[in-house]
Amino acid sequence: MKKIYMPSDSTLARMESSGINVYKYVLIKMIESIIVDGKNLPNKGMLKGTYKYLLEDPDVVHSICLLYPEEITYSDIAKHDMTLLDKLINKSSDTSVYNLDYLSKFTYSTTHSTIILRNAVETLGKGLQKRPEYRFEYQNNELLDDIFACKLDPSMFYISLETARYLTAIEPAYAFLLKGIKLDGFNNELNEEAISHLLFDGLIGYAERYDIDFPNRNGNINLSHPTTKRLIKAIRRNPNNLY
Repeated sequence: MKKIYMPSDSTLARMESSGINVYKYVLIKMIESIIVDGKNLPNKGMLKGTYKYLLEDPDVVHSICLLYPEEITYSDIAKHDMTLLDKLINKSSDTSVYNLDYLSKFTYSTTHSTIILRNAVETLGKGLQKRPEYRFEYQNNELLDDIFACKLDPSMFYISLETARYLTAIEPAYAFLLKGIKLDGFNNELNEEAISHLLFDGLIGYAERYDIDFPNRNGNINLSHPTTKRLIKAIRRNPNNLY
């Protein structure tokens, strides 16, 4: 069973106070929620079983159909999306990220060793940009579950700036777990300003996986806006889909 990480209200508020467009972040979480629901309940499906207001959202439809083109059948919006067609024609065929499935064959102590932790984070960070659907298709193993659930402790291994960027692109909320960490090759611990930069860069990478434009500042739809609150409520409606 696949699940998604959904931050607490306090973490979402912290993101917004950093100047982040939380609505876009929550929208991506909604996209992930729809995909997970379809994976866990094949008879319900993704677009064919979702709410009408989401089926009419171009960002939601575009992202899901980019990862799973068979869903185009259920959307008139998708059938007229020229950008979607162009992206699908040029979609990467690189499936090397699926090599991470070998993790499922090894013990916890082996997969959570310093070398493997760093290698896995970097391989996943790179691979998801090419094959974002791997997020929902990997063979179950504790390490990837921990990473996607935002449970990986960055202090467990020597982490470089590059690794930190991959980690926040996998899940932007990791930026807050990096505060006070001394990166490999740096003398000083990460301060609040550095965390804000990592958060924003991570959100850009996170949004790119789903081909969503991420604005560089808060939009008109904030955390307390009814649209955002409705999305959060819909995501949390099924706790079985959440870590």
